[in-house]
Amino acid sequence: MTEPRTVLVVEDDKSIQRVYAEALTAAGFTVLTERDGEWALTTFAARQVDVVLIDALIPVQNGFAVVEQLRATKKGAKVPVLMMSGVYRSAKSKTDALERLGCLEFLEKPADPSRIVASVQRALGVAAPDPERVRLERARLEAKAGELATVIDREEAQSVEEHEAAPTNAAIQVAGNFKDTPFTEVLFELHRLKATGALLLRREKVKKIVFVKDGVPVFVKSNLLTECLGKVMVRERMITDAECEESLRQLKATGRQQGAILIDLGSVSPNNLTYALQLQLETKLFDVFGWPDGDYRFNPKAEVPGAITTLDMTLARILYEGVRRTYDDARAAATLSGLGALSVLLADDPMDRFQDMGLDLDESRLYASLDGKKTIDDVVGAGLLPAPDARKLLYALKCAQMIRFGPPALDGPPPLEEPRSAELATRTPPDPQPSLAVIEARRAAQNAALPALPAPTPAPATGGAPTWDDDETSSETALRERLAARLSDLQRMTYYEVLGLERGATEVEVKRGYLALAKELHPDKHFAGASPAIRRLAEAIFHQVTHAHAVLTSTTERAQYERELAAGTVGSDTERVRKILEAEDHFRRGEALLARKQFAPAREALAAAAKLYPDEAEFHALLGWASWEASPPGDASANIALGHLDQAVRLNAKLDKAYLFRGRIFKALAKPQRAEAEFAKALQCNPSSREALRELRRPPPVLSAKTVE
Repeated sequence: MTEPRTVLVVEDDKSIQRVYAEALTAAGFTVLTERDGEWALTTFAARQVDVVLIDALIPVQNGFAVVEQLRATKKGAKVPVLMMSGVYRSAKSKTDALERLGCLEFLEKPADPSRIVASVQRALGVAAPDPERVRLERARLEAKAGELATVIDREEAQSVEEHEAAPTNAAIQVAGNFKDTPFTEVLFELHRLKATGALLLRREKVKKIVFVKDGVPVFVKSNLLTECLGKVMVRERMITDAECEESLRQLKATGRQQGAILIDLGSVSPNNLTYALQLQLETKLFDVFGWPDGDYRFNPKAEVPGAITTLDMTLARILYEGVRRTYDDARAAATLSGLGALSVLLADDPMDRFQDMGLDLDESRLYASLDGKKTIDDVVGAGLLPAPDARKLLYALKCAQMIRFGPPALDGPPPLEEPRSAELATRTPPDPQPSLAVIEARRAAQNAALPALPAPTPAPATGGAPTWDDDETSSETALRERLAARLSDLQRMTYYEVLGLERGATEVEVKRGYLALAKELHPDKHFAGASPAIRRLAEAIFHQVTHAHAVLTSTTERAQYERELAAGTVGSDTERVRKILEAEDHFRRGEALLARKQFAPAREALAAAAKLYPDEAEFHALLGWASWEASPPGDASANIALGHLDQAVRLNAKLDKAYLFRGRIFKALAKPQRAEAEFAKALQCNPSSREALRELRRPPPVLSAKTVE
């Protein structure tokens, strides 16, 4: 492989797409990503693509239709295609893909990332590239890229300097040098403190800021212009030098955003731009894990920016990715030097123990083998992973406090069960609904009473489709409803029913029931990267399960609880959940009225929802749009509507509807540049937003003499 080959990954599941893209990138391939059939065809026509990895079930046009159209073109007639599916598994589907469409393989999902990489290598007839050659090739491309930093990149570099000069003087004092405390351990200390603020880093002339929220890194700024978006995209061969230079020329001439210009030029799709922004952020962060020294200082007074592109990864996963990407064999061995005779013990607290580290199948098997009796040397020597990889994994697990080292456990937590390959093969969490179904089945088998989930209140019939793209948001709304209903159920159950047990269960049975549910319901397992509202509901559900376990494993508290059960005096705190469910009813009614263009009653319903549950961004976003539509146009109504939309963005900076609505209001106010910036943000949040894409591709309106910018 003289130059990196390009793989087009077409997959609508963001998590799976990301896992495959990361694995292929690590193997030395250039990766382009798309989530629907229409953009897949557009990207294939515009870019150099050496192999296509496509899911059979994708939006707009399914995988079979896409491959059929590829085969009808000269360029796509002989391109290697690998199709995958978790739905189409019949012999007919495989025959159709392999024989009629000429796909080289038909892979059943979920497929392990290593298998995906091997299949791509077979399709191209190449061996795994030499990592050093890949590094040198990327360095050559970066040097060739020239100066590609934009005004925004330079402003970021300047802001890093300003943050460094800001005074700290706060209660939380985390400061030192990485030669004494590695970056991995500094990050976990902030996680332990649940800290929010800015970690200021400096090594020679390089300065960075890692913004932390509730103990988890969410955003990174850097003064390195070599980490600017243009260089990342050129280095990864997502755009050419000429395309980047043309986008910079237009940026200087028009003041438009570089991403919007690249989309308009046809150089990248919205999905690939989002992927590049995420890659840029990871590049800034994971570089720090390789620093052998460097000063750090935490400033809890610093404000965390409400960025659209953030690090949607749990801390455990960030720690492992950083170690895996930057630690060589010698450094990995040094992390465990002199500790080989100590036993590897699992964490007692399930909140630590079941964090999502994004493990693949072999890594998960190693973690599942830990029983508190094996030493570090035993685990490394077992051969489940190559020794250097096993050491990196053990070190990352220790830094995340998922394990600890010490004398052999006499009566510690029971070992983890063998992981299901369906959950782990793609290193992504299972879908929330099947997980809840598994819990229901377990409880039914144990003859535990489980009230059925209440049916959602039907929304009024709509007279037409909403005027915005809501594929992903509607599924988020449905998930929020299911979680709220689940929490309501749990609060009505006895603690025994919560854990799926009968009255009189032994302490061992309580512990085992708790561990099984804790693994299923851990917020990291299912809801990493979800909206704040969903995260809060998931944590509340986990708290209910944990509280039930705490009461039933305490002799005194269990005895008191039994007396309350016998007297019928057990209370339940359902007021907050009642408000959540009532708010959902108002929201569904308001959403339906808004779709029917009944703006005034929609505004009333949405205002009621926002009052009952003020922490949900989507309530405020739709309230803002309904307020604008229900009032006479003008500055006063615009200010009211934008106030609601600003609140939505503060609650959830990734809600595309909020930016879409803000853009429409600015457009109506004859402020085209501000409108375009908002539409670009909406597309960055949701690359599938056709409304935002249409707005961006429309020519700006002719402005009157009264236009005020």
